[in-house]
Amino acid sequence: MMPEERQSLDDIRRFADLANKHGEISKQAGVQLYYHNHSFEFKPTDGLIPFDEMLKIFDPQLVKIELDAFWATIAGNDPVQWINKIGSQLLFIHLKDLKAGTPTDYTVFDVDKGAFLEIGDGIIDYKKVLEAAKAAGVQYAFLDQDHTAMDKIESVRKSYNYLKAQGI
Repeated sequence: MMPEERQSLDDIRRFADLANKHGEISKQAGVQLYYHNHSFEFKPTDGLIPFDEMLKIFDPQLVKIELDAFWATIAGNDPVQWINKIGSQLLFIHLKDLKAGTPTDYTVFDVDKGAFLEIGDGIIDYKKVLEAAKAAGVQYAFLDQDHTAMDKIESVRKSYNYLKAQGI
Protein backbone atom coordinates (compact mmCIF):
# COMPACT_ATOMS: atom_id res chain seq x y z
CA MET A 1 0.00 0.00 0.00
CA MET A 2 1.28 3.42 -0.92
CA PRO A 3 1.51 6.18 1.72
CA GLU A 4 -1.67 7.85 0.46
CA GLU A 5 -3.52 4.58 1.09
CA ARG A 6 -2.53 4.67 4.78
CA GLN A 7 -4.04 7.94 5.98
CA SER A 8 -6.20 6.76 8.87
CA LEU A 9 -5.44 4.45 11.77
CA ASP A 10 -7.91 1.97 10.30
CA ASP A 11 -5.89 2.03 7.05
CA ILE A 12 -2.70 1.46 9.03
CA ARG A 13 -4.22 -1.44 10.93
CA ARG A 14 -5.52 -3.04 7.71
CA PHE A 15 -2.06 -2.66 6.21
CA ALA A 16 -0.41 -4.30 9.24
CA ASP A 17 -2.88 -7.20 9.10
CA LEU A 18 -2.15 -7.58 5.39
CA ALA A 19 1.58 -7.56 6.10
CA ASN A 20 1.08 -10.43 8.55
CA LYS A 21 -0.78 -12.41 5.85
CA HIS A 22 2.03 -11.75 3.38
CA GLY A 23 4.53 -12.64 6.08
CA GLU A 24 2.85 -16.04 6.48
CA ILE A 25 2.89 -16.61 2.70
CA SER A 26 6.56 -15.58 2.64
CA LYS A 27 7.37 -17.94 5.50
CA GLN A 28 5.73 -20.84 3.67
CA ALA A 29 7.91 -20.00 0.65
CA GLY A 30 11.04 -20.05 2.83
CA VAL A 31 11.67 -16.29 2.90
CA GLN A 32 11.26 -13.58 5.52
CA LEU A 33 9.14 -10.44 5.03
CA TYR A 34 10.71 -7.16 6.17
CA TYR A 35 9.12 -3.74 6.56
CA HIS A 36 11.19 -0.65 5.71
CA ASN A 37 9.90 2.61 7.18
CA HIS A 38 9.85 6.07 5.69
CA SER A 39 8.73 9.27 7.41
CA PHE A 40 4.97 9.16 6.88
CA GLU A 41 4.56 6.30 9.39
CA PHE A 42 5.64 8.70 12.14
CA LYS A 43 3.11 11.47 11.41
CA PRO A 44 0.78 11.66 14.43
CA THR A 45 -2.69 10.44 13.49
CA ASP A 46 -5.59 10.68 15.94
CA GLY A 47 -3.08 11.11 18.77
CA LEU A 48 -1.10 7.97 17.88
CA ILE A 49 2.02 7.20 15.86
CA PRO A 50 1.14 4.87 12.96
CA PHE A 51 4.52 3.10 13.09
CA ASP A 52 3.86 2.27 16.74
CA GLU A 53 0.44 0.88 15.83
CA MET A 54 1.99 -1.23 13.07
CA LEU A 55 4.55 -2.67 15.49
CA LYS A 56 1.73 -3.67 17.87
CA ILE A 57 -0.01 -5.59 15.07
CA PHE A 58 2.91 -7.05 13.16
CA ASP A 59 3.59 -10.64 14.17
CA PRO A 60 7.31 -10.50 15.06
CA GLN A 61 7.80 -13.97 13.59
CA LEU A 62 6.23 -12.99 10.28
CA VAL A 63 7.23 -9.34 9.79
CA LYS A 64 10.73 -8.14 10.67
CA ILE A 65 11.78 -4.49 10.60
CA GLU A 66 14.36 -2.60 8.56
CA LEU A 67 14.66 0.75 10.31
CA ASP A 68 15.81 3.64 8.15
CA ALA A 69 17.47 6.08 10.56
CA PHE A 70 17.22 9.02 8.14
CA TRP A 71 13.46 8.70 7.65
CA ALA A 72 12.85 8.29 11.37
CA THR A 73 14.98 11.37 12.06
CA ILE A 74 13.44 13.64 9.42
CA ALA A 75 10.08 12.79 11.00
CA GLY A 76 11.36 14.24 14.28
CA ASN A 77 12.31 10.99 15.98
CA ASP A 78 15.44 9.65 17.65
CA PRO A 79 16.31 6.41 15.83
CA VAL A 80 18.01 5.06 18.97
CA GLN A 81 14.68 5.16 20.82
CA TRP A 82 13.02 3.21 18.01
CA ILE A 83 15.85 0.69 17.87
CA ASN A 84 15.42 0.08 21.59
CA LYS A 85 11.64 -0.18 21.22
CA ILE A 86 11.71 -2.55 18.24
CA GLY A 87 14.35 -4.78 19.82
CA SER A 88 14.87 -8.25 18.38
CA GLN A 89 12.31 -7.70 15.60
CA LEU A 90 14.84 -5.29 14.05
CA LEU A 91 17.35 -7.17 11.90
CA PHE A 92 18.47 -4.54 9.36
CA ILE A 93 19.19 -0.82 9.59
CA HIS A 94 19.57 1.68 6.75
CA LEU A 95 22.14 4.47 7.06
CA LYS A 96 22.29 7.93 5.49
CA ASP A 97 22.65 11.30 7.16
CA LEU A 98 20.34 14.31 7.48
CA LYS A 99 21.35 17.92 6.90
CA ALA A 100 21.15 20.16 9.98
CA GLY A 101 18.22 22.56 9.89
CA THR A 102 16.04 20.33 7.71
CA PRO A 103 12.44 20.78 8.83
CA THR A 104 10.35 17.83 9.96
CA ASP A 105 8.90 16.20 6.86
CA TYR A 106 6.43 13.36 6.47
CA THR A 107 6.06 13.50 2.69
CA VAL A 108 8.76 11.05 1.48
CA PHE A 109 8.57 12.03 -2.19
CA ASP A 110 8.89 15.80 -1.70
CA VAL A 111 11.92 15.88 0.61
CA ASP A 112 14.58 18.33 -0.59
CA LYS A 113 17.40 16.32 -2.17
CA GLY A 114 19.87 18.51 -0.28
CA ALA A 115 18.62 16.99 2.99
CA PHE A 116 20.37 13.70 2.17
CA LEU A 117 24.01 13.67 3.27
CA GLU A 118 26.84 11.21 3.58
CA ILE A 119 27.24 9.60 7.00
CA GLY A 120 29.14 11.90 9.32
CA ASP A 121 28.13 15.09 7.50
CA GLY A 122 24.74 15.46 9.15
CA ILE A 123 23.00 15.41 12.50
CA ILE A 124 22.44 11.70 13.11
CA ASP A 125 24.72 10.32 15.82
CA TYR A 126 25.70 7.10 14.09
CA LYS A 127 27.99 6.00 16.87
CA LYS A 128 24.96 5.82 19.21
CA VAL A 129 22.69 4.44 16.49
CA LEU A 130 25.05 1.59 15.69
CA GLU A 131 25.77 0.84 19.35
CA ALA A 132 22.02 0.50 19.96
CA ALA A 133 21.63 -1.58 16.80
CA LYS A 134 24.37 -3.95 17.90
CA ALA A 135 22.80 -4.29 21.35
CA ALA A 136 19.43 -5.08 19.70
CA GLY A 137 21.01 -7.84 17.62
CA VAL A 138 20.83 -6.09 14.26
CA GLN A 139 22.50 -8.33 11.70
CA TYR A 140 23.23 -5.90 8.88
CA ALA A 141 23.56 -2.17 8.31
CA PHE A 142 23.09 -0.88 4.78
CA LEU A 143 24.42 2.35 3.35
CA ASP A 144 21.31 3.65 1.58
CA GLN A 145 22.03 7.01 -0.07
CA ASP A 146 18.87 8.19 -1.87
CA HIS A 147 20.44 11.38 -3.23
CA THR A 148 23.91 12.88 -3.27
CA ALA A 149 25.60 15.89 -4.84
CA MET A 150 28.80 13.83 -5.03
CA ASP A 151 29.92 11.17 -7.44
CA LYS A 152 28.11 8.03 -6.23
CA ILE A 153 31.29 6.02 -5.65
CA GLU A 154 32.88 8.92 -3.76
CA SER A 155 29.71 9.25 -1.68
CA VAL A 156 29.89 5.60 -0.64
CA ARG A 157 33.61 5.89 0.02
CA LYS A 158 33.12 8.96 2.22
CA SER A 159 30.44 7.28 4.33
CA TYR A 160 32.45 4.06 4.56
CA ASN A 161 35.57 5.94 5.64
CA TYR A 162 33.61 7.79 8.31
CA LEU A 163 32.24 4.54 9.72
CA LYS A 164 35.67 2.93 9.58
CA ALA A 165 37.24 5.90 11.42
CA GLN A 166 34.62 5.44 14.14
CA GLY A 167 35.70 1.83 14.59
CA ILE A 168 32.51 0.51 13.08
